[in-house]
Amino acid sequence: MAVSCIARDITESIKAKEILRLSNIYNRSLIEASLDPLVTIGHDGKITDLNTSMEYVTGYSRDELIGTDLTNYFTEPEKAREGYQEAFKEGFVSDYILEILHRNGSTTPVLFNASVFKDESGEVIGVFAAARDITERKKAEEKIQILASAVESSNDAIGTMSLSGIIASWNKGAEQVYGYSEEDILGKSVSTVAPPHLVKETIKLIELIKQGEKIHQHDTLRERKDGKIINVSITLSPVFDIHGRLTAISFISRDITERKRYEEKLRESEKKYRNIVETANEGILVIDEETRVIFANKKLAEMLGYTLEEGLGRPVWDFISEESKAIFKLNQEKRRQGIDESYELKLICKDGSSLWAITSAKSLFDDDGKFMGSLSMLTDITERKKTEEILKLKLEELARSNAELEQFAYVSSHDLQEPLRMVASYLQLLQRRYEGKLDDKADKYIHFSVEGAFRMQNLINDLLELSRVTTRAREPEPTDCELLLNQALSNLELYIKENKASVSHDPLPEVMADYTQLFQVFQNLIINGIKFHGKEAPRIHISVEKKASEWVFSVQDNGIGIDPQYSEKIFEVFKRLHKKEEYPGTGIGLAICKKIVERHGGRIWVESELGYGSTFYFALPISPGDFQKSTFSVNSNFSAKI
Repeated sequence: MAVSCIARDITESIKAKEILRLSNIYNRSLIEASLDPLVTIGHDGKITDLNTSMEYVTGYSRDELIGTDLTNYFTEPEKAREGYQEAFKEGFVSDYILEILHRNGSTTPVLFNASVFKDESGEVIGVFAAARDITERKKAEEKIQILASAVESSNDAIGTMSLSGIIASWNKGAEQVYGYSEEDILGKSVSTVAPPHLVKETIKLIELIKQGEKIHQHDTLRERKDGKIINVSITLSPVFDIHGRLTAISFISRDITERKRYEEKLRESEKKYRNIVETANEGILVIDEETRVIFANKKLAEMLGYTLEEGLGRPVWDFISEESKAIFKLNQEKRRQGIDESYELKLICKDGSSLWAITSAKSLFDDDGKFMGSLSMLTDITERKKTEEILKLKLEELARSNAELEQFAYVSSHDLQEPLRMVASYLQLLQRRYEGKLDDKADKYIHFSVEGAFRMQNLINDLLELSRVTTRAREPEPTDCELLLNQALSNLELYIKENKASVSHDPLPEVMADYTQLFQVFQNLIINGIKFHGKEAPRIHISVEKKASEWVFSVQDNGIGIDPQYSEKIFEVFKRLHKKEEYPGTGIGLAICKKIVERHGGRIWVESELGYGSTFYFALPISPGDFQKSTFSVNSNFSAKI
């Protein structure tokens, strides 16, 4: 038996495979180390491989990305598809701008570069793509765009020139200021816009920049294309390259012709206004931040009895009474914060007398916002204060008189009840016993006497009711108008049935009110609407509307209406538009309503025409703070005293 053997040296082959393995490891390490997202895709656009940066920029893991469509991870899928398809077609694509979409919704702008890779036979098997993050470049471009837009939209002349004074850039503002277009001026000397006598000054300014200085808001003259000389404020700044070398000069020119004209007018008007200050009828005072007097006009000196020399430099406290120093100090602190308010001060004159002045002050600050003092206008109101004091005493006296009058009305109406009741009772006895037994005149006299006694009782009862609006007033409290109205309707049930009336209402709110008095308002207005009815059965509708800071109630009827000329008169005490035989009553119901509503800080009025019914409105404040609290408290004390 024979054995045949063939031996082949494969040392080189093993070495080659090892080199290839190491090369693949090296290349993979380079790919993973890249900060740029790298990815390979097949002809179908599915991801076949990727690096860690691709995971980071998309927010998906390698396992989630492999086998998925590359376009899923771009804000513009179709544009991304066009990009890699172009790479398959042309062999490469470069600087293709796209935005990678992160799974959290954020985006990253990138430059997309791709090229095909082939197998050993030279057939294209895929595309290798790299994406370069250009976020910072985008931000820089946006900043440059914003800066360029700001330069172009500025009304100031902005541009650059070489170190020899040749204009290199020229914005739209420069065209407006100097009249030269960009085509007219580029490549020409900056001296083109300088008047002949200021050319040397322009050259000198350029030299100062070369020496390291900066020219800030230098006021000078310039000549426009049309030959007009204008005032300008110029700022020149050096422009350096990345190595710190001076390469150009930037300039900003602002047309200040109008400002200069204004300043001239201001100087002219200063003299005029100084004369006005000196001849003003008000005292004018300027104090510094330490409250020293640094200016006063003649009028103020006359008011206080000093000469100007005696007042200047002294602390303003020397001229303020002790009782007014606290309010002056408080307002001085406010002025330091820029809060200017008018207030009253009691000032001390040189002879020891005093005067009252209303002070209107203006805070003074320097350009840096530092408080420098204040300017005040002082108007003598001494006579007004005396008048106010007299008026105050008169009002106090009137208040006492009113309180006594209310007490008198209450006591009188209350004490008259019993004797009047006795008179009415005896007159009724006379009527029952002797009616028909005497002659007709006697019967008529007795009838008139009984009727008069009852009318007097009604008048006294209504007067007593009117006085109780204040004497038996209660503090306002949350009041359910729905409940209140239902109780009023229940109280009037028989009266409503007798007159075949109908009363409807919209939903009503809760308000702050004296329950009993608001009940009386609703009841009086409903009775009023039923009483003054026409041929049709009375119909009353109550509604409410919220307007600004108040509730506006309305009580609408279909009655006989009111001539508009009497729309205010009907709310006066005992004012009647009809004879008592036509419509009974004392004419005091609406006056009571008015007094109650006004006590609540509200108002009442009527809108009506003869023959077309009436709508009575009354408004009540929504906020308890709007009530006349002093009225409640005074009347509570008065009621207790009664």
